[in-house]
Amino acid sequence: MLDHNAKIAVGISALAIFFIVIFTLLHTYVYTPQVATIQESCAADGCPHESQIFFLQELIPLLMGASLIAGAGVYYLMAQKLEAKGMAARQSTEVMVKLLNEDERKVVSVLLENRGKVLQAEVSRLPGMSKVRSHRVIKRLMLRGVLETESVGKTNVVRFRKEIIDALFG
Repeated sequence: MLDHNAKIAVGISALAIFFIVIFTLLHTYVYTPQVATIQESCAADGCPHESQIFFLQELIPLLMGASLIAGAGVYYLMAQKLEAKGMAARQSTEVMVKLLNEDERKVVSVLLENRGKVLQAEVSRLPGMSKVRSHRVIKRLMLRGVLETESVGKTNVVRFRKEIIDALFG
């Protein structure tokens, strides 16, 4: 059974092949008789650019089809790599969260929900978390090198360190 990305790649390739077949049939049965008629009339007038235009009319559909097929292949290969990277990040996050105590897990969960950045006031509003407790938990995580804070007015912005953000969110 094909996975989701393979189905998309096969669908795009099938569409590209369909376009190539349609353009080839159109060229064979519609354009070729017209080209012969126009070339006969141009031969008397001497217009060489017409043959170049007809060549491009033949070439463009083939290039479009080949581009679609190549794009489908690149999508399929890149999507697999991105999915693998995402799975590794989720697994490393799960392992990291298991090593934390309950309060630290709450803080990290809020940070994960907010893409790694949250106000310290929001952390202190978590259930079972006071201002003092949130301050101590954040300090512990800062000492471990997990978090950093930035003073903004009367509150602090708590965020993961740059290395952790890069690992988690790519």
